[in-house]
Amino acid sequence: MKFYKLSLCAMALCAAISCNDAKEPTTATGRLSLEMQAEQSIELVTRAAVSIAEVTGYTAPKNTDFTFTVTDKYGDTAWSGKIADLSDGKLALDAGTYTVSAIYDEGAMDSPVFAGSVANVTINGGSDTAVVVPVTLQNAIVRIEFDEMFSEYYDWSDFTLTSNGNSKTLTYGATQTKGMFVDNTTLTVKATLTSQAQGEDYSNKQYAFEKSFSDIKGGKCYTLKFSAPNVGQAGTIQISFGNEIDEENIVDMPTEINPE
Repeated sequence: MKFYKLSLCAMALCAAISCNDAKEPTTATGRLSLEMQAEQSIELVTRAAVSIAEVTGYTAPKNTDFTFTVTDKYGDTAWSGKIADLSDGKLALDAGTYTVSAIYDEGAMDSPVFAGSVANVTINGGSDTAVVVPVTLQNAIVRIEFDEMFSEYYDWSDFTLTSNGNSKTLTYGATQTKGMFVDNTTLTVKATLTSQAQGEDYSNKQYAFEKSFSDIKGGKCYTLKFSAPNVGQAGTIQISFGNEIDEENIVDMPTEINPE
């Protein structure tokens, strides 16, 4: 995992514009030193844990990309913003108990969401307080794999993944395993598969594949694997998604899919 550190000093909140200027703590104010720890490992369903970078090629965002929110014991927001919003890197807060949270969310398909929070952070007057906010991946990762037999008898171009109303077209090759970030909701996968079998007009037969998967959980990586164990014997392909295995009957791709 990567470890990020930043200083966010919390002192008495002023109404004047100069309230964000650095001040020494008094008996009514204290200073908060905030450390953020970003978890970069993810559970690969049915396999050992791997790093997010290994699966997607994406590394965790920088601490300056996060939005921080400080709320008081009543749930009211005392401050919310990014580090760049603080001209001197210091924030004035009244002494008291707070919850500090951090989130990174661009709100786009194939974009990670990192978030975390720490409750009951006490700011004591005249003293410094340190807190570590653990930040973990909130959405899921999906990647596509194909076995050798499937890759040999089927061609495809784009796989379209739709999640939570957002869609993005991904181009997957036979050996590509790069994953993408998806929302924790039902995922729909679409593709056009072309077999080596030919129809009466001697054109290769095509099959419009579409399947939905539910109960996707954040912080996990799911592998959608296509295999064709019965090529030449039955017109089926096998789809495994995480721990689930299903078979898709391809009615327009009969046994002659295995050409002489």
